[in-house]
Amino acid sequence: MRKLLLLSALLIFACSTDSEGNPCIYEPTLSTEAATDITETSATLNGVISIVSENCDLALGVMQGFVYSTNLSPTNDDNVEVVYGTDISTTIDNLISDTTYYVRVFITNSLGEFYGNEVSFTTEELDLTPPVITIIGDNPLEINIGEYYTEFGATATDDVDGDITQDVIIDSSNLNTTLAGNYTVSYSVSDSSNNSTNEQREVIVISNCDGIPYDSIVYGTQEWTVENACHITYRDGTPIPLITDEVAWANLTTGAWAYFDNDHTKGKLYNWYAVMGIHDTDPNTPNKEFAPEGWHVPSDAEWTTLKNHLIANGYNYDGTTSENKIGKAMASTTGWDSSTQTGAVGNDQSVNNSSGFNAYPEGYREINGVFWAAAFDAYFWSTTLYASDWALSSNLYSNEIFLESYHSYKQKGCSVRFVRN
Repeated sequence: MRKLLLLSALLIFACSTDSEGNPCIYEPTLSTEAATDITETSATLNGVISIVSENCDLALGVMQGFVYSTNLSPTNDDNVEVVYGTDISTTIDNLISDTTYYVRVFITNSLGEFYGNEVSFTTEELDLTPPVITIIGDNPLEINIGEYYTEFGATATDDVDGDITQDVIIDSSNLNTTLAGNYTVSYSVSDSSNNSTNEQREVIVISNCDGIPYDSIVYGTQEWTVENACHITYRDGTPIPLITDEVAWANLTTGAWAYFDNDHTKGKLYNWYAVMGIHDTDPNTPNKEFAPEGWHVPSDAEWTTLKNHLIANGYNYDGTTSENKIGKAMASTTGWDSSTQTGAVGNDQSVNNSSGFNAYPEGYREINGVFWAAAFDAYFWSTTLYASDWALSSNLYSNEIFLESYHSYKQKGCSVRFVRN
């Protein structure tokens, strides 16, 4: 927008007659048309200029376009937009919202100032109201660690633009379902007037662990937990990574855990590196403590002490106090594959668990990352090495009567119990 200044030195004076004495006839027709594309701060002005000129030797037009103002009958002393041509149009900006403006087409030349008809338009009321976001689903939302997060989305409405749900931006980059904690998923949207709204969904990733301390029973000189380990951090709070991918699991040389079948409703299995607190690949870094304060992961010798105590105290399935027939006394009363062998863990499970040890057949994760043998066996780590790549575990099987000590690869995923210090 600029003010039109007419300097007398620039005026072109037309001849009143031609060379034969005929009078000069100059008849401009100026038509101001309705404004279009009106917003809070802008509008498009439109008009038509038609000129009939006879017996005039000189071009008389000097300047043309639009004049506009918030007052009636705007002139060159008001706001001016210079536009040349016949069908003319221009967009003006920086207008005041919710305000009426008056517009006329004009021409100014040596014969004077000419104005067209006047039209008016009113800018739209300034939209200062932000849109409303409605989050779909629970907020806060609780999910178990390792569980897949399902995004239910959000809707958005605006008092001017209506339904703008399609413009909602969802940011869940902060969410890590492999690590317990509180996270936020962000939702944002802007309307056509750049009013913006932000909302958040709180996502609480929880461990389905029964908690620490674990339930325990004293067997002779030992006190054992009778729940499988289910925590997801080392004693100092350092997270133990959840690894779901098979290839990633197979290549580990540091601690990790997984749900059996990557199903958060099933038990947690740990590799031997986690049991030993090997949390990084730096050989100079001290190992972490896996067990909670006051407890430790048993050695193979401590498993043997437990086994001998149960045998000596009549926990063999047949009541004898020699040989290793304690499987049923240590196994849970449900969950095992059925067996027809007398005294086997899977045979008549209702009489299992006389010792209260309550070993449940969670199965194991093989070194290639594949899950095996749920309902068939329960593997429990010890801290005892068997060879450079192997460590000893104690195992129960649905079709066997004994507790077996067996060597397993360190990458294997097994259950864990603790013994009181």
